[in-house]
Amino acid sequence: MRHLITFLLTFVCVASSAQDCVLLDELETKWMTRSIKVTSGGEKPDVVQFLAAFENTWNTCIMDGVLSSVKNPKFIKSGEDEYGGYIIVDRKNGYVCDDAGGSDGASMEACVWRRDNGHRLFAVEIGKPTDPMVDYVCFYDYDPKTHTMKPEERPFVGWQRVSDDSELSYSLPHTGKDFIIKEYTGENDEPYHHVFRWDGMKPVFSYITLNGKIVNPSKITIDNWTE
Repeated sequence: MRHLITFLLTFVCVASSAQDCVLLDELETKWMTRSIKVTSGGEKPDVVQFLAAFENTWNTCIMDGVLSSVKNPKFIKSGEDEYGGYIIVDRKNGYVCDDAGGSDGASMEACVWRRDNGHRLFAVEIGKPTDPMVDYVCFYDYDPKTHTMKPEERPFVGWQRVSDDSELSYSLPHTGKDFIIKEYTGENDEPYHHVFRWDGMKPVFSYITLNGKIVNPSKITIDNWTE
């Protein structure tokens, strides 16, 4: 009987812990509804402080690897695990990521840009390849006077993709400042790269590349795409 009670208590604790994590597909529709206070943010908080504030608010549970790693102030990058997963924490360049590797693990990356008005633009990308599949980016403006991250409209709203039937993924900059949307149409082995250049306040669409070469959007045709 004692073993049964112990098992049931363990099951309840595990289930309760799982329920505490926000559903990532629900977060995609909720993240713009709340501003986030950054504890001890000051004028120049780093990417880890932003990420910790985001996680404390939404409890995604996919930031745990990064936030656990930063307990070691010298941590920069982990070695790849058996599934090819790894963690990067680059405070200097304002970038972190946790790629679970394999075919079914959730992943995240986050970065910070310095804005010309003294604010910061924080972005966090969240992806999960299993049902329900998600891949989206949350953007926040950080005001150093109020120590608050305010949700901001994504800079690619109104941007034109190559095909309405394509799949998208997002890449935040580790080095440099370009934000990239990768569009997989099924017509080519490689995706189209939609490059958004930093203008001092936000990423702005600049050009499209395919296999490393700039392409003219008006000359792109999708003939071989089938669902």
